[in-house]
Amino acid sequence: MNLKDALLREHSKTQKDNIATNIGDSKVLFAELWEILKTGEAPLPQRAAWVFDTCTKKHPALLEAILDDVVLFMPKPNHNAIHRNITKALARIDIPERHQGTVYSLCIDWMLSPKKEVAIKAQCMTIAFNIAKPIPELREELALVIQDQMEFNSAGFTSRGRKILRALAK
Repeated sequence: MNLKDALLREHSKTQKDNIATNIGDSKVLFAELWEILKTGEAPLPQRAAWVFDTCTKKHPALLEAILDDVVLFMPKPNHNAIHRNITKALARIDIPERHQGTVYSLCIDWMLSPKKEVAIKAQCMTIAFNIAKPIPELREELALVIQDQMEFNSAGFTSRGRKILRALAK
């Protein structure tokens, strides 16, 4: 399967699912998809990011195998679709301790950024919460950030924020 051709052929959920099914748990094909996501020309990275999310949902080990590279890639300026799908994937896993500081800081920065989409901020809230759970100082910081941002964001942000604030209070 030529991933670039498949990504360009059609932009639909069906095509995304077909590509993800063809990749399956193949580390070789997933590495090729990751390379397209990182270095391809628009619209390839955005479409590859959608497939990336689906692949990592079905096969989390694929994400864990490239996590070091993902963490290095995250802060780079990219299309919102790329950040949205990467944060969505990261919200589903336990971030290893070696990456927690970097990922937590980036998530807080993105939650505070007026330029980030609400979906990215909501995923960042979940990632930051998962990292902060065992650390009282981070729990307090996260609660303050969420409370501060609730009035400036959408109902989706506020809804996720309330749920996380309740969980932080326990």
